[in-house]
Amino acid sequence: MKPRTALILGATGLVGQHCLDLLLQEDGYDQSHTITRRAINKIHPKLQQHVIDFSDLAVCILQIKAQDIFCCLGSTLRQAGSKEAFRKVDYEYPVTAAQAGLRSGANQFLLVSAMGSDPRSILFYSRIKGETERAILALPYQSISIFRPSFLLGHRSETRFFESIGKAAMQLISPLLFSSLRKYRAIEASTVAWAMLKAAKKQRPDVHIFDSQQTEELGSNQIAVSTSRA
Repeated sequence: MKPRTALILGATGLVGQHCLDLLLQEDGYDQSHTITRRAINKIHPKLQQHVIDFSDLAVCILQIKAQDIFCCLGSTLRQAGSKEAFRKVDYEYPVTAAQAGLRSGANQFLLVSAMGSDPRSILFYSRIKGETERAILALPYQSISIFRPSFLLGHRSETRFFESIGKAAMQLISPLLFSSLRKYRAIEASTVAWAMLKAAKKQRPDVHIFDSQQTEELGSNQIAVSTSRA
């Protein structure tokens, strides 16, 4: 495909850091922009970093002119500190980015959401995720891909105590989940990133929603292809 420009939001996060590494290696992208609150310790000829106050998010995106936006923003209630702060990170920032990206000429938006997202959910976390999806799906992008992974596995820069316990438990339980329960298996963040890249390269029009099992299958296939080419 003709080389494209990518914008990654959440490039310091669990999925986002893998997504950025893949995009910098991918011949289909000649430039990758990141928007973060702090600089990323990475130098690459295809990388352009934008370190900003997120109150300026829309203004920054309007100046970038990327075709594909990879939104890997996400927090937890514990990490955010309040429901209001959580909603800002998981709803306001992604929706603002999607709206501004559309105005700047982007035609493809890829979002990392979560299993169980539903705007009608009684669970605050799932409800906000669902509201974010609904708001983005209402925008006239040529292509929207939403990924709903189960518990994410991978190395984080910061330690989350309860998440560490959950990770250990999910690693024990996951091999026991078969058939219809397979979608509840924990999934590697790198696999989600591979799935996002593969979906982006296809540039398929319309809306595509991948549950955790579908994301794993798509990402795992991409990893197999990459390994065979090495």
